[in-house]
Amino acid sequence: AETVVEEIAFGMEQLGFDVPEMERRVRQISSQLDVQDLLESKIDQLSAGQQQRVAIAAALAAGQKILLLDEPSAALDSDSASKLWKLLRDLVDQNKITVLVAEHRLEEVINFADSVTLLKGDGSAVKVGAAWNEVLRFFPDWKQNQQLNKSSSIRSMLPLLRVSDLHVTYPGSQQPALHNVSLEVDKGEVVALVGPNGSGKTTLLMAIAGAIRTNGGSISFDGHKVPNLTKKERSSILAVIPHRASDLLFLGSVGKELSEADNYASVSPNTTSSIFEKIVGRVDSAIHPRDLSTGQQLGLVIALQLSVGAEVILLDEPTRGLDYEAKAALADQLEILAAHGKTILLATHDGTFAKRVSNRSVRLHAGKVKEVDK
Repeated sequence: AETVVEEIAFGMEQLGFDVPEMERRVRQISSQLDVQDLLESKIDQLSAGQQQRVAIAAALAAGQKILLLDEPSAALDSDSASKLWKLLRDLVDQNKITVLVAEHRLEEVINFADSVTLLKGDGSAVKVGAAWNEVLRFFPDWKQNQQLNKSSSIRSMLPLLRVSDLHVTYPGSQQPALHNVSLEVDKGEVVALVGPNGSGKTTLLMAIAGAIRTNGGSISFDGHKVPNLTKKERSSILAVIPHRASDLLFLGSVGKELSEADNYASVSPNTTSSIFEKIVGRVDSAIHPRDLSTGQQLGLVIALQLSVGAEVILLDEPTRGLDYEAKAALADQLEILAAHGKTILLATHDGTFAKRVSNRSVRLHAGKVKEVDK
């Protein structure tokens, strides 16, 4: 549908709910999922996390008794994710519905689950206890409190990337997506952009990448203003990994994507495939990229972009769809890149991953920089 209220009401309309009941349920579920202030908003102007909450609200509003959710917290900030799990738990207890969730972010959901089943790469399944330490036994490479080895970084302490007084307002919107945002990132530094859904994290990354029009301010790489760089110069400096990884996959097989990346980056054969295997394990090179899981697609795109050797790497929700082993492998790759002087800026809702890989975090709220966490 075009607007949030229409989307939430759509299922009830198909099932013949009367108007007063639809209005009551829209108010109730929108409040429970914290989208009551977005009811008149257009869906295509919402952040990925806001769209996620609207989709879940629409699924819950019609009162189905069985809910199947595929990575429902993937694009949600920690507060929204916590509210979602509590809501689902209440629905199970009070309304006697059944909820089956496929999820990689287990830190919070496990506290609300009745049982946990791990699906393994070979197609087998094992039921484990609904406890965090039980699950972590199956992911030995993920150390919950491990952090970036900052001593290995070769930070220059001279800003390679500088954003000054950046302002972005989307067409038709009354509120700015970014308001006078300023940010400096050093050579060899890893900086995490954190904040709630709709705070401007993705907008900031896309503005730096030159993918959206800005309304004021400036962006420079190593002292050179972005508008003065050619497209080829920008691509040699900047690698962008969007939250919808499939947007960057075009060829007919995984093998072709990997080989093309080697050729484009002028690196030795199998360089990209080696990065890919470290992140997600072995995958049949003949498979079509669209047939990969979301996490495998993301791992493939990360490998394609890392092989280029750009000086600045922008990642939007890089752990979305990744299990703990894949996150550990990605963290190792980012640490190696930082140690070789690469500058990394990532937007994430995964607080544990942010702490592990970043030198510092920059918190955004309502399009403004609120604080910087060392």
